[in-house]
Amino acid sequence: MHICIHKFFITLLVVLCFTILGALFVLRPKFAGIVVNTEPKSFVFVNGLNVGETPYEGIYTPGEIAIEVVPLNSDFLAYQTKLDLVEGVKTFFSYNSGLTEDQTSVAIVSFEKGFNKETGIVIVSEPYDVTVFVNGVKVGLTPYKSNLSQGEYLLSFEKEGYQSKSFLVKVIEGYKLTTWIKLSSF
Repeated sequence: MHICIHKFFITLLVVLCFTILGALFVLRPKFAGIVVNTEPKSFVFVNGLNVGETPYEGIYTPGEIAIEVVPLNSDFLAYQTKLDLVEGVKTFFSYNSGLTEDQTSVAIVSFEKGFNKETGIVIVSEPYDVTVFVNGVKVGLTPYKSNLSQGEYLLSFEKEGYQSKSFLVKVIEGYKLTTWIKLSSF
């Protein structure tokens, strides 16, 4: 009987430990990241609070945030938008300010959870009908959608009358990579 009680308490202790660890795992805080790069150097405001200068990297609760970048040099234009931050993923925001709206460019790269292990990419642009290149190969015009496999890709964007733009992205299994890009005119 003594051995039976001893086994009962060990079993109870193991179950209790796994219950506590499971609850901690489920209740643990969930985080999302943001990386902000600008040209020229800018102040970064998240939900109306000044969080620093660019380059900036921060951790936030997943969900929608309001972001504003204000160049330190007041000759350049500020920019504001809303971003939907995804748990466990960094959203990249790049802004190159000009003296006019036409001279500014923006790139926002984020992720959206896909179905099962579905992997893909969606690209939207301003202006429309921007030529998209993946690893140097012309693949189509924006808006563009493809089922790219997991890996790193060089995305390039070109349109007559606009400055071209290129950057590396990493496609992750189970996520749809969403890119919104605004090209600046010459």
